[in-house]
Amino acid sequence: MAETIKTGTVLIKDGTFLPDSLRFETEPCVTGWRLVKDLDGYGLGRKIHDAGWTFFCQAAEIKASVFGIAEHQMVRRAIERILGDSKSERFNALEITQVTSLGSERFPVVRYLTVSAHSRHIQESLILFSAKDPQKLAPSGTDWEPACEEFDSRLVLLAARELTPDEEADVADHLAHCPRCTLAVERERELAVCFAPSRIESDAVLLASCRSGLEDALDTQEERSWARRIAGTARIKPYLSR
Repeated sequence: MAETIKTGTVLIKDGTFLPDSLRFETEPCVTGWRLVKDLDGYGLGRKIHDAGWTFFCQAAEIKASVFGIAEHQMVRRAIERILGDSKSERFNALEITQVTSLGSERFPVVRYLTVSAHSRHIQESLILFSAKDPQKLAPSGTDWEPACEEFDSRLVLLAARELTPDEEADVADHLAHCPRCTLAVERERELAVCFAPSRIESDAVLLASCRSGLEDALDTQEERSWARRIAGTARIKPYLSR
């Protein structure tokens, strides 16, 4: 394992739901987790993006250090400690960012190994959910459901402060009557503390895609509105001609 675990190595939790179009090879790593073969975090991220899904990254780095002699066993122990952290339970993937091993002048055979990593999360929605307990997003006694498809992209733009005042008012009106989207926004804000303290600029391509989808939805809504007006006028004319 020491030879395969390096900077960029990604581990995925067993049972993680993935789309059929997202295919890559894995091998067993530690209990409950598999190692992605032939792909680093960037390469896997591109495949996930191409499949239309999202690969979230927790900004805060997690570290674990161990003493030992056999490095492959030390790497395994360090990873198990990281995955045993309560912060890692929320996510379904882990990316290794660094593996360092130092020797001791006094005890040459003893090594001090540190593994650094970032929690990652693979999911379809653009709103970050928890892998540990997605039911927390839903009202008590109901099955979990994602945010409304019509407003999914708008919630992303709202979180990124990219909506106009009128658009924000429209979303706010929807949130006032939609518990699902309201809970999704609240959960997104709660999980935001897992990211860097400073405001992270949203991906320009993602924002452009969301805004394009929003504009298409608004155009469609306007076209339907005009169609209803024309149909209403057509019904009124025969009545007036009598």
